[in-house]
Amino acid sequence: MGGAVSDSRPLLRHGRRGSCSDREVVHVEDAAVGEVKYAGEYLQRDMSTVSRYESGEYPLRRIDLLALLSLYGVSDEETRDDLLQICDEHWRKGWWDQHRADLGDDFINLPWLESRADRICKYQPLVIPSDQRN
Repeated sequence: MGGAVSDSRPLLRHGRRGSCSDREVVHVEDAAVGEVKYAGEYLQRDMSTVSRYESGEYPLRRIDLLALLSLYGVSDEETRDDLLQICDEHWRKGWWDQHRADLGDDFINLPWLESRADRICKYQPLVIPSDQRN
C-alpha cells in the first residue's frame, strides 16, 4: 500500500491495557493508592513512565503488573489472572503487526479486536427504492 501512516495515538490494545493498562488496573489503583509518585518509587520507575503506563502509551511488563497488584492489595485470583492474561496477550504479535507502518493504527486495531472476539455480528442496512425492486 502507499506510504507510511504515522499516528501518535496509542493502539487500542494499549488503551485496553492489553499492554496491561486496563481501566481495571486504574480503578484498583485509584481505590488503593492513587499516587503516581508512590507507584513509581515502588516499581523503581520515574513518574513519566508510570504516567505512560496509566495512559496506555507504554505497555506494562508482567513483572511490573505483579508488583502493582501486590502494592494495591489485589488478592482475588480471578482478577489477577484476568489482568495477567491481558498483559501476556499484549506482548504476542499477530500477522497484522508487521503492516502497522503501512496501514496505520486505525486498521491495525480491527484484526486485533477480531482475534479477541468470541462472536462477530455485522449489521448493514440496505434500502432498495420501490421502483428498483423486481
